[in-house]
Amino acid sequence: MDAFSSLPAPILVLILKHLPDFTSLDVLLHTSPVMSSIFDGCAAEIIEDVASYNMSSCFRYILQHAGSTAVANRTWDNVAEFHSAQNWSNPTKSLSISVLRRLVTSASNVEYLCHSFLRTHLDRIHSIKPTHFLHPGTRVDPYAVTKYDPALAGPQYSTPDTGPPSWVEIQRVLRASWRLLTYYELRFAMPSLQSSPGEQTKLQDLSFQDFWSHLPWWEIDEMECVNEHVIEIGEPDLFHPGTCAPLSHLPPSSLDNEAGSSRPSPVPQDDALGSKWGQSQEALQRKSPASHLFLSLCHRGPNVASRVLGGATWQSFRRLGFGIWDLKRMSQLEMMNPPLNLQQDFTTSSTKQKTFTQDDLKFTWMSVLSHK
Repeated sequence: MDAFSSLPAPILVLILKHLPDFTSLDVLLHTSPVMSSIFDGCAAEIIEDVASYNMSSCFRYILQHAGSTAVANRTWDNVAEFHSAQNWSNPTKSLSISVLRRLVTSASNVEYLCHSFLRTHLDRIHSIKPTHFLHPGTRVDPYAVTKYDPALAGPQYSTPDTGPPSWVEIQRVLRASWRLLTYYELRFAMPSLQSSPGEQTKLQDLSFQDFWSHLPWWEIDEMECVNEHVIEIGEPDLFHPGTCAPLSHLPPSSLDNEAGSSRPSPVPQDDALGSKWGQSQEALQRKSPASHLFLSLCHRGPNVASRVLGGATWQSFRRLGFGIWDLKRMSQLEMMNPPLNLQQDFTTSSTKQKTFTQDDLKFTWMSVLSHK
């Protein structure tokens, strides 16, 4: 007997609308015939409500994906036209139940991927052992190719547990994951779609970087970071239409939010403290602090631009999640400034903390490279 059969329909709708995530919704739809039937009666509303709890600012990417899954019912002449059509208002309202169910499964896949990515990359940064200059303030030749010199290194330090992911960090991963999923689903549905008016290049010939080339470079970099993780964990089928998330491979414990709860992180207030640590809603529209600093650290004097630091490109640091982490986490890792007094610096908006020089930061960043 279905455990939900004794409850009235309005209560069941409320239960579905207040589920914490799409994974819970997907499992419930597959295990309870009663809940499955209730879902079919107001699927679009339920999806929008569940999405609003943990993807408020990224909800439009769910809508983008919803449009791509229904592509068989729409006609676009080229990729540019597809992108321009992403201003639809509540497109889930016009989708069939079968498409909406598939959307829930896709959303569950995205949550699985986000969880796996953050768990892996948090473990990765917590295992690094950086070093600072033995004598802070040591100067290096600004025009020379900077390399890690162990003779200049102080003792290694273990990075602290920097805590659970912030709302901004989660949103960066979700945003990248939804965009990758949208690209793969549309390419599966319409491989012969023209890239642009009059072009012979087809969608099947475009990389996801080309497909999303109208976006800022750092948002494409987020996708590259997530895509690298998909390759590492050996789950490329996550982006295949209709594929169920490999729940048996889920990490053993959930990621708590900053309030110590396993529920989705609440949307932050754009206050002074959130803005200081790169955790405000506005911060999601800017490049990560580390990706911004990297270009500055690579600089080798006037008119000598570079994208290599210590013999490594940005990809080596991206593998540590530097394109995702907010300023608070990078500061705790001592990659943006000297060691912090957590009680003083994380509970006030004081900005009196002395910063490292560029040379100090270069050295610390290079110390985490595997090849040095």
